Amino acid sequence: MSFSYEKYKESDSAKKLKEELDKLETAGSPTWNGGSYKNQLDSAFKSIAERKPFNYNLSDDPLYRQHKDKYLSLGKLAMEDTVGRAASLTGGYGNSYAVTAGNQAYNQYLTELSDIIPELYEIAYERYSAEGDDLERIYDMLSDRYDGEYKEYLDRSEKYDEERKYLSDEYQKELDRSYDIYSSDRDLAYKDYRDTAKDSQWQKEFDEAIRQYTEKLEYEKYRDSIEDGRWEKEFALKLEKESEKEEEEEKGKEYYFQWDAGEWEGYFSKYRLKHGVTAALEELDRMNSLGFIPKKFMVYASSGARGGSSGH
Repeated sequence: MSFSYEKYKESDSAKKLKEELDKLETAGSPTWNGGSYKNQLDSAFKSIAERKPFNYNLSDDPLYRQHKDKYLSLGKLAMEDTVGRAASLTGGYGNSYAVTAGNQAYNQYLTELSDIIPELYEIAYERYSAEGDDLERIYDMLSDRYDGEYKEYLDRSEKYDEERKYLSDEYQKELDRSYDIYSSDRDLAYKDYRDTAKDSQWQKEFDEAIRQYTEKLEYEKYRDSIEDGRWEKEFALKLEKESEKEEEEEKGKEYYFQWDAGEWEGYFSKYRLKHGVTAALEELDRMNSLGFIPKKFMVYASSGARGGSSGH
């Protein structure tokens, strides 16, 4: 019986690790699509990058318009009051003095309005700068949150890679460990099989040697127990049989010696066609060993057995 051993199978631990690894790889590595702050961050950056440089325009300044309306109104009132008081001094009649005095009062307020323009410019510039600071503050805040999410993504990605590497390494280690155990058990089983086979063969050879030795002893005892006359009778019978065999062979020689070359070639050709080349050659050797085939016809007999042509 030849040696056989079950095929290697993954251990339960290896199967469990493989399942965990497959599950992790199926879920896949974390992906990054910009996070929840990407659009807001891009918008904030665009607002800063595309923001126009500071340019002060009085007509676009609501504070200036407010002051302008105020000073024009006050100037108008001052002009009317001045003209009225000057007219009362002249008996209610207007004169150039009253008009000039009224215009001076009005222009005084216009001058005051012009004097506050630099202040309004500074206020507008500070407001522009404050708006820029607010945009940068918002951008920095969004950038910090974006960076925080990106760091979380990197941490998850790194954790995934570490976990995948760990499971892959542990799975390979478990495969190697379980196969080493399997290989060791298989080698031990094969050694036991070889040892058992050797013991069994030795026992068979020993038993056979004992049998032959016992048989020989029994035969020798049997020979010794045979009476001389009986032994001689059996020996004579053997000689008689051998003589009959020799006589039979002589008769065979006389019979076969009458064949010619064609008959020898034809006999072995028929034998070959019926039994095959190998059997024909064996028959050729047997008849030749008995001396049935004359030497001069050997080439024809051989040609018939091999299937060649003797040219006869």
